[in-house]
Amino acid sequence: MRHAAIPASGISLLSRFDPHDKVWSAQLPFLFQRRIGSSDRVIAGGTVLT
Repeated sequence: MRHAAIPASGISLLSRFDPHDKVWSAQLPFLFQRRIGSSDRVIAGGTVLT
């Protein structure tokens, strides 16, 4: 696991798709995010293992 510093602009507000309810969430500062190319994405719940 790699620790990333929070950018000077803060945590990005992102929307995520809920496949169960089939709706997009409001823009929120999700804890688990990753950068893909030039955009930030929410990491799916199935990706995060306990």
